[in-house]
Amino acid sequence: MKKFIVLSCICLALAAGNYSRAQSLLCGGTERWSVKVLTDAAVSTINFTPVITTLDSLINLPTPVPTFNNPRIAGVETKVYTIRCHITIKKFESDYDYHLVLSDDNGQTLIAESADPLCSAASSSAYVNNFIAVRNFINAHIPFGNVYNVNLPDVDVTGVAFVDLEHGQTGVAPNNIELHPMLNIQFAPVGIDELKEEILHVEVSPNPSRGVIHVSVFSKLNNLQRCSIQFFNTSASMVAECPLHETNRNSISETITPDLPPGTYIYRIKSGSKMIYDGKLIRE
Repeated sequence: MKKFIVLSCICLALAAGNYSRAQSLLCGGTERWSVKVLTDAAVSTINFTPVITTLDSLINLPTPVPTFNNPRIAGVETKVYTIRCHITIKKFESDYDYHLVLSDDNGQTLIAESADPLCSAASSSAYVNNFIAVRNFINAHIPFGNVYNVNLPDVDVTGVAFVDLEHGQTGVAPNNIELHPMLNIQFAPVGIDELKEEILHVEVSPNPSRGVIHVSVFSKLNNLQRCSIQFFNTSASMVAECPLHETNRNSISETITPDLPPGTYIYRIKSGSKMIYDGKLIRE
């Protein structure tokens, strides 16, 4: 019979308010941020039906040079694309985005960015569920932090076209086009099944919840340490945090009782300073 440890969450409402404002200043890009997280005034002009194309075609599209505060570029940044590619590099950016370098069989590269759902306007974006799902796919299959030799089967990546300013980005395309933000990522229906195995598996249930919540985490890399689960309101302010006790650095099986009023929350599981899993919780 599985044994759970029952904990009471410590409500950090006052302290967390200061923390969250500081975090919001640190995360989120500075230039054209609303365009990057789909909260800009022109988001309704995007055609969200993906165009199936290739990396080679994308990096050869004619693109203008944007300015620092350029609004969404009609005709270029109003399209969504899906490409099949390899992930070669994953970088954890200072703005808390995941920066992926995508490549094709000819070694051509393109950047795709996974937005942090708790940064700046991203938490209020209508597409925050997509941001969460993309990050959790990456966390489940690529180790935390920077990885310069990603070894996965081909993936299908879907994202909104974005033309970035040139600033020496790793893997930048010759026309500065990116998929930013990513809206979906999944394994292509080819490849080696063994490499698709999750290195991180997380379950938080029930959801919706009224009382206790069960948190289950398994890390194949045995890299769990000083873990906790944080709860944020829809304004991305942290309202509660519960410690999570790992066993042998590879598993967590715990029952918590967060002091949360009814509402919608984004939760984040951390291991040390690393963000390892995000989700959305409905509290009844």
